[in-house]
Amino acid sequence: MLITHGHNLNLSFTKTVKILKICRPLFRLDHFLANILGRKYLYWSRKKYNQEVEKEAKKLSQRNQILVCGHTHLAQKDPKKGFINLGCLNFGLGQYLIVEDNSLKFYDLDY
Repeated sequence: MLITHGHNLNLSFTKTVKILKICRPLFRLDHFLANILGRKYLYWSRKKYNQEVEKEAKKLSQRNQILVCGHTHLAQKDPKKGFINLGCLNFGLGQYLIVEDNSLKFYDLDY
């Protein structure tokens, strides 16, 4: 298992976040929509970035290894494709992974 933060990958999301932070009204709008619409908005606005994570996982993962990362704020668990994106603890979503006794337990909860 390879664990890293998504900003260590070459994702366009990192560049998008920098632009949003420079233009604060867009950043606030993104957070507002995520808080109001939750999963639907996150899926719509971040699906492209998880596809980039999947491509990076193919490059980085060796046989029987899984890339575990975050950064896009959209959880996706797909060990067959070689990656788990942890999502976020924000916007009313609790998405996280517990590694215990050689097993992975992925949680995706609303709060």
